[in-house]
Amino acid sequence: MWVALCHPFFFRHTFLGIWAKIYTPMPLRLVFTYLLLLSCASLSAQSNYWTQQYGARATLTGGVCMSCRNDNSVFYYNPGAIGFIDSANINIASQIYGLDFINLKNAAGSGIDMNNNRLSINAQVMVGNLSFKKIPRLKLVYGYIMRNFQKFEFDVEHNMFYDVIPQAAGQEYYRAKYDYEYNFFEFWGGIAAGYRINDHISIGLGHYGGYVGIRKEIFSSVTVDAVDTTDAAYVASVTTRDEYKVDHMYVLFKPGIDIRFGKYKIAITAMLPSAKLWGQGSIEKSIDANGLDKYYDNPSGVYGLFPSFALAINQRQIKAKYKIAPSIAFGLEYENKRCRLAMALEYYFPIKEYEIMHADNAYIRPTTAGSMINLEDFASVKAGAYSVLNVGFGAEIKVARRWTVLTGAHTDFNNKVPLFKREAKNYVTETTPGSWHYMNFALGFSYRKANGLTFFGGTYNYGFSGNNNSFINFSEPTLGNNLTGVDRKDMRVNIHQFALVLGHTHFINGLALDKLGKKKRGTKSKKEKD
Repeated sequence: MWVALCHPFFFRHTFLGIWAKIYTPMPLRLVFTYLLLLSCASLSAQSNYWTQQYGARATLTGGVCMSCRNDNSVFYYNPGAIGFIDSANINIASQIYGLDFINLKNAAGSGIDMNNNRLSINAQVMVGNLSFKKIPRLKLVYGYIMRNFQKFEFDVEHNMFYDVIPQAAGQEYYRAKYDYEYNFFEFWGGIAAGYRINDHISIGLGHYGGYVGIRKEIFSSVTVDAVDTTDAAYVASVTTRDEYKVDHMYVLFKPGIDIRFGKYKIAITAMLPSAKLWGQGSIEKSIDANGLDKYYDNPSGVYGLFPSFALAINQRQIKAKYKIAPSIAFGLEYENKRCRLAMALEYYFPIKEYEIMHADNAYIRPTTAGSMINLEDFASVKAGAYSVLNVGFGAEIKVARRWTVLTGAHTDFNNKVPLFKREAKNYVTETTPGSWHYMNFALGFSYRKANGLTFFGGTYNYGFSGNNNSFINFSEPTLGNNLTGVDRKDMRVNIHQFALVLGHTHFINGLALDKLGKKKRGTKSKKEKD
């Protein structure tokens, strides 16, 4: 799980935390706390479902393209609309050039911020279609989409003098480092078929193969230089590393229906549960602590058995699985000669907590400390998801013979992955990117030529979070909190993401649109030619 979910705050508010506080001496409680927190590891996977849109037209209209006319993006949004494509051999290619500005105030303690400014270039979608002379009501669309891509990198170093060890004379030199890196990428490729039953109803089915790659690494290191009562120098230190990798391949199906009566359209589609083809992962997780007990008031206590300790896992090629949240979507559209107005909503079902992967070589040294932790839990990586409802609105307005304005907005809420099912209502929300929500706004234009449409415009994402827990606290370190401070609740998330959208739809047969939903004068449709 993200670092915030494995924060001492969570431990303190569980039965085990209360038990440890009452019945164990302080230094032993430190060890027990750390070991339990590490055993709670879970991999926060796809936390936002509408981060990416597919195709320039869909991106610039808020992702509401469940009934878009002659647009192959329905390959993803609603295979049921494919049967209404009346211009064969359309190819779509679109690119997004993104610029992210993320500033996290007090993320690592009071006045210690984290920043992530990043430039990215993503190929959204490449799609084409096929039609059949002998079965004109049947259409096929094939292609590739980047369904999701998230990348975050944060790092911070902090050096200061603090009285971390009260029993030692004066202040100690304190040096801390925290690195966080997370990558989630998902690709789809496949084929979708649509069949137009009549002039009002079309049904379709998409069949996709997908690949998910997850990379997460968190590293923290804290050292405190101190001098004991005999003027002998020593170092108290805690180093942790949490690194996970998952590769997963799967297949899924997506049925849909598109109903059209005059100027109105209704679309319904569902993304069915995925089926695993192959999955593999790796875990590297460790904690090393030294010198924390140098000035413990009762050195003859139980903690005296463990002046330092090490807990670790390092295993590769572990069988892994990853679950794609099924969903159901609904779209409504109104279209006339001058404009298209549309809305869409999609409900993603919750995913109960499940185990992504499990290592079998976890160990603790000294071995006598193993009685304080369940290594089976320590070696388990889990995930889960709450239900999410996203809503989008879009419009296309023709302003000149060849020019159309496109605009839209949509939500991108987070699924807030819980750590344990029993904590589903009260668990500590993640403070890292897994807990951020977004609002997306888009504006652009399309220019029509004889053989296609060219799109260009931009999008803006505003990110926010209802949780203000910091990642870690380096500004108030104490020995009792393992050389860091207690959980702070004053982090402020400030996220602004900009993207330039470019795309082109090419009509190989020369058909272009003179009006929204109308073919260009002087051209014959395939039906008229037949």
